[in-house]
Amino acid sequence: RPSSARAALPLVGSALSSPAFRTVRGRLLFWIIAVTVPIYAAAMYMSYRSAAERLEEGAERDADELAARLAAELDAVIRPIEGGIRTVAAQLEEIDPPREQYEPRIRGILAAWPDVYGSTIAVETDSAHVSSGPFAPYLFRRNGGVAFSDLALDSYSYDTLPWYRRAADGLQPVWSLPYFDAGGGDIWMVTYSVPFFRRIAGNPRALAGVVTADLALNWVDAAAEKAALGPIG
Repeated sequence: RPSSARAALPLVGSALSSPAFRTVRGRLLFWIIAVTVPIYAAAMYMSYRSAAERLEEGAERDADELAARLAAELDAVIRPIEGGIRTVAAQLEEIDPPREQYEPRIRGILAAWPDVYGSTIAVETDSAHVSSGPFAPYLFRRNGGVAFSDLALDSYSYDTLPWYRRAADGLQPVWSLPYFDAGGGDIWMVTYSVPFFRRIAGNPRALAGVVTADLALNWVDAAAEKAALGPIG
């Protein structure tokens, strides 16, 4: 390394004043050492830098391949869920079932897609179509079974939460950011929300509610843990 050459400067000074430097043999030996040590140090430093750059390039390449592989594996699970929730929303628009049929449809979502942690059909509260107030039965997986939670409670206020508002205001399907669902599933999750519509008072696309599918973040962690790392870890 260059620092080795700097550390050798005091030795150079002492060597010049020594009796051995007065002989031809001593002078030749001194100049050979003085020339070769910096060259050797520089060669070692360049070799170190080259090896480090190759390791960094390999690690970056492995990370890119791992991210692409993991994204493809997650996408293979997520895309069918997205398509299924959009299909449920379309069926709600076409059939307009009574509210007592919402819960069986939600159970159908959980049965069809085992990776879905929970689901609800939440009706729009700011609409002439709504005559009996908020309604949002939520079914989710717990202890090997399916549990129920009522999201229509005033303490939860589903129609103010981002997973509902972003789909309701944007009038299109949307994934939420990660959040802790306090009062609902009580875990960290992400939610895919799809709005559905009714023909109300001459409006062919009046918002009627939002259908959701939740993915627990521990499911994402489990999927990531299965990914194989590259040869350098």
